[in-house]
Amino acid sequence: MSLSRGELALLSRVLGLPTSPFHEQNVVACVADVSRRIGWHARSDRVGNVMVTPGARTRPRLVLSAHMDHPGFWGLRMLNRGVLEAHWMGRVPTEVMPGQAVRFWSGGRRAREGSLPGFWSKLSDAPRLGGKPVDGVVRSVESVNSLGDAERVLIEVEGRVAPGSVGMWRLEGPRVADGRVHARAIDDMAAVAALLMVARRLARLERPPAVGLLFTRAEEGGFFGAIDYCRNLASPEKAPLHVGLEMSMARGDARHGVGVIVRVGDRRTTYSPEVTDAIVATAESLAGADDAFSYRRELMSGGSCESTVYQSFLGRAGAICLPLGNYHNVTPERGIGCEFIDVHDLSCMVRLCVAMAERGLSDSPVMRRFSEQWSAYADRHQHLYRHPDAEAQTT
Repeated sequence: MSLSRGELALLSRVLGLPTSPFHEQNVVACVADVSRRIGWHARSDRVGNVMVTPGARTRPRLVLSAHMDHPGFWGLRMLNRGVLEAHWMGRVPTEVMPGQAVRFWSGGRRAREGSLPGFWSKLSDAPRLGGKPVDGVVRSVESVNSLGDAERVLIEVEGRVAPGSVGMWRLEGPRVADGRVHARAIDDMAAVAALLMVARRLARLERPPAVGLLFTRAEEGGFFGAIDYCRNLASPEKAPLHVGLEMSMARGDARHGVGVIVRVGDRRTTYSPEVTDAIVATAESLAGADDAFSYRRELMSGGSCESTVYQSFLGRAGAICLPLGNYHNVTPERGIGCEFIDVHDLSCMVRLCVAMAERGLSDSPVMRRFSEQWSAYADRHQHLYRHPDAEAQTT
């Protein structure tokens, strides 16, 4: 089953939203709107992460997660008529930033009362959605953080930019061409769109499964939303399994077109073998039933992702991802360009998420099967411990 026209339209809608760390209100509004239209419940925690479930009282047995931000800017103040001081957050080499075109969305309409969940509706200064595009060019990186990433940036702009306005690289809008999706913010907006597609498909079932779709904040700054989500759980030891959805730098065998990647770990750690095993078992069953579904099992060590946070705080987590081109918009020529993924890979991600939600991930059939096979194999060779000159049994 490939992506439908409606799902491609939803993908385009999500990929076109302005967002940056701590300024995800446009994505929150979209998530809340889609949830409301399918009759699902969206609520937020005390820092603005959003959990979507089939019902208000649903207790998820599985949580699928994506983050709502992308490396970007927010406006601080106008230094003079044509120069904006802005804050940047995200891992992009500082040397590629000067001279690059940017766009800010200044002002915007206030969110309609009650249209945003919890935290977002209670802010004293209601979040502004959309905004007037104001273009500019990065003049200089004025300061960096402790990791060497850009922080304070000066931008020559063509008009006034209100404080707090979201800024991103000025790149072409989302487009699908030759089986690939190109956009300024695939990471992690494509995963956000994938989860909304999953919700739509599950909502058609007579009894949707007990699944939670978690949309987190400020991942690009240091997993802030995921960390506070975990710290604020009432009983972390009783938390459901968490599987993070990410876009990860295409490399090696994890290349475009191979399908969804079952991610066994990242640059920092490996995830729960039991959870990874259960994801692989689900993927194997899909691949065995339909040649149109494909996947690979890979360690994606190009960076770190939120599943490392879930593994650290909750003890059992897994991850899936898609191979991403132009990671964080950095091109092979060390310029700035659209990120891209393969449509087939995204379709496989959606299918795998639906299957995981419907079937659950409580079992570990692959490792159990391996242990049974290995035990039988070892049993056939027990005699060699005492009779090393005997003939080994090969069947």
